[in-house]
Amino acid sequence: SVSKPGIDIPAEDLSISESTLFYKQYNELSTIYPEYPKRETYRILELLESKSSILQHRANRLLYFSELCKYDKSNFYITHGDAGGNIITDDKYFYLVDWDSAMYAPPERDAWFCLNRDWAISAFHKSLNKYNIKYELKQERLVYYCYKYFFTYLNNYIEMYFEGNRDSKEIFIELTDYFNCWIENNIEYADKI
Repeated sequence: SVSKPGIDIPAEDLSISESTLFYKQYNELSTIYPEYPKRETYRILELLESKSSILQHRANRLLYFSELCKYDKSNFYITHGDAGGNIITDDKYFYLVDWDSAMYAPPERDAWFCLNRDWAISAFHKSLNKYNIKYELKQERLVYYCYKYFFTYLNNYIEMYFEGNRDSKEIFIELTDYFNCWIENNIEYADKI
């Protein structure tokens, strides 16, 4: 509920930048492969190619929901961006830590993973109201963030590959597992909206 003036952090643009970045990185992988035919590069390309229709569908959905949402700049607050994994507690209170990705954005940025859980959406609304934020989460924004974060996490794997700091075989295995992880339940729900 902190007001915007005085804090120098980015503001959400509700764009398709994450899917654009994915296709840019995918093209880079395709370009370097003939010159640098590492087995893992081929396996990653093969995996992504096998998922091409899924990836295109999700990019199209991101575009659709971006167009629905990007002109509505109302109800932007300071959001965390990765609240789910950055909570500590002293058994009485919960505290959010690691504010590296703080941004002015709609609350859906921190609530999107609750998309298919009515009880969680209700709890989120209660928390907002408790702090005098009179706002109801918008389904189109929740869905937008679902697709956006799908590409965000996918980009992270490809960036790790390019950085070369981690074993490429591990990245390939994690990337393969990513297409069967928890986010698929959210996307399955979002696909019906």
